[in-house]
Formats: sequence, C-alpha cells, structure tokens
Amino acid sequence: MIQFTIDGEPASKERARVTPRGTYTPAKTVAAEQKIAWLFRAAARGWKVDKDSHFTVTCVFTCGTKRRRDIDNMLKLILDGLNGVCWADDNQVTEIAAIKEYGTPAGTFVTIYRIGE
Repeated sequence: MIQFTIDGEPASKERARVTPRGTYTPAKTVAAEQKIAWLFRAAARGWKVDKDSHFTVTCVFTCGTKRRRDIDNMLKLILDGLNGVCWADDNQVTEIAAIKEYGTPAGTFVTIYRIGE
C-alpha cells in the first residue's frame, strides 16, 4: 500500500487543446501530472514501474470551495499522472473508489494497492 497527499484544491484533468499546429495538453495539466508523479516517487522510494500487476486506487478529494469539479476529471488526472511511474498504463487499474467532499484543509488523499499479477 502506498499513500500520498496532494495539498491544495483538487485539480481536474483539462481536455487536450486542438490548434492548427496540432494537439497539446495544457501546461497546467502537465504541471499537475508531474507533481503527482513526484509525490508518488517520494512516498514509494525505490519503486519500479510495474507492468504486470493490477491496482486498486482510492482517492478522497476534499474541496475547500464549491467551485464545480467533476469527480471523473479529478480522478483522471491522478491516474494519468501515475502512468509510467507506478504502472505502465492506467488500464492496469481494475478497481477505483473516489469520494468528493467539502471542507478544510483542501487536498487529495491517494491510496494505491497492488493486487497481484
């Protein structure tokens, strides 16, 4: 089991932007995914990307404001941020539990369980 906390208001995965020059991921989303990867690495020192196991992910999103956020977009940011860091691809996640609540302190509390190959 690995646990880590992301302080501050929970973020959502933003949609890719399409321009005449191509498609790109917004910088805010890239930065948030990098932060998730860094926090996971700090919590799971020495972890090697697991290409064979399946995982259960539990997230509690505590929102300090009533700003509209979709729980699936907040969860997608966590899962994508862990691609290539915890697991090879988030298709290895076979069970998810997510809760959105309001209160303080604002933050995202992530728990990851490896459930076998």
